[in-house]
Amino acid sequence: MKDKNEYGFYSGGYIFDRLDRGALRFVRQTYPELKGKQVYTSWSEIKFHKQLCALTNSKVHLDCCETFVDMSGATVYEVDVYLTVPGLRIASAIFWFKEAKHNYCETQGEK
Repeated sequence: MKDKNEYGFYSGGYIFDRLDRGALRFVRQTYPELKGKQVYTSWSEIKFHKQLCALTNSKVHLDCCETFVDMSGATVYEVDVYLTVPGLRIASAIFWFKEAKHNYCETQGEK
C-alpha cells in the first residue's frame, strides 16, 4: 500500500493502519494479562473528518478503553482513537481487539 493516494494526500488505508497500530500498542500496554499473547483486531469503525496533507505534527490520541465479554464468551478490548494535526481532527475510530486462540496463518484454520 502506498502512503499517499493519487491526489497527493495520505490515504484512508494509511490513516486506518496508523490508528489500528496505535490502538493495539495501547491495549498491550494497558492490559498486562495480554503479555506474550497474540491479539488481533476483530472489528473497527472509522470516520474521516479531513484530509491528511502532511505527517508533520500529526498525533495519535487514545481514549481509555473498556472490556466486555461478547456472545462467544471472548473478552473484547475496546479503544477509541483519533488522529489530529494542530487545530484539526483528521479521523476518529473505534477498535475491538481479541486474544487469538491460535495463529490461523500457521495452522491454516486447524485448532
